[in-house]
Amino acid sequence: MADLLNETLLAFAELAKCIPGRPHTRTITRWADRGIDGVRLEWV
Repeated sequence: MADLLNETLLAFAELAKCIPGRPHTRTITRWADRGIDGVRLEWV
């Protein structure tokens, strides 16, 4: 679970700029909702 006081939070659009290949924000949303191979992104 995300520790909101001690972690830096990024908007999905900001996160997309940090990932090689710059995936679409909808792709990042799918990673958070459904995950990939059983691994899901934490999000608030």
